Amino acid sequence: RESPGSTVGVLVRTNAAVARLIYELRQEKIEASEEGGNPLTDSPAVQVVLSLLTLADHPGDETARFHVATSPLAETLGFTRHDDPAAAVRLARQVRRSLMEEGYGPTILSWVRTLSACCDARDLSRLGQLVELVYGYEAAVTPRCDDFIRVVSGKRVEAATAAAVRVMTMHKAKGLQFDVVVLPELDAGLSGRPSEVVV
Repeated sequence: RESPGSTVGVLVRTNAAVARLIYELRQEKIEASEEGGNPLTDSPAVQVVLSLLTLADHPGDETARFHVATSPLAETLGFTRHDDPAAAVRLARQVRRSLMEEGYGPTILSWVRTLSACCDARDLSRLGQLVELVYGYEAAVTPRCDDFIRVVSGKRVEAATAAAVRVMTMHKAKGLQFDVVVLPELDAGLSGRPSEVVV
């Protein structure tokens, strides 16, 4: 707020600290991104789509069933009771059939259209990036949804508009410049400790 338009680099020691700090900043309504992009799984809307794909491969997965049954997709899919195993099997068959007959792109796009009414601008952007990713994946499609879930989970995608606050490890900051640099982990020395044992 004091420096509008300034870029801020937040440098931490570990990747785990990066993820935690981005989460905490977003809780404070500060848009932050990770250097090199964030996985699409940082969006609750994308996670609903991935839960539905998980359910398609694993109808017994109770976490995925609960997530889908309590999501905005529940009414459209006719799946509102997560504790109904027969309904989960029916939905899994229906989803797999749609993915194989209509394709991943059109199927997931139809879910995104339903979800879009419940999303903020950031989640809409992430869903759009998911749709782009899925249409690029069509040529490599396999019968297992798990394969696509792995692709989505492992892919880092830059936000459509770069956040002014970028969080990264000190190693990734090499060669980058920011108007403001924040070092939140100064409770220990910056250099590594020498080993007490020589082999």
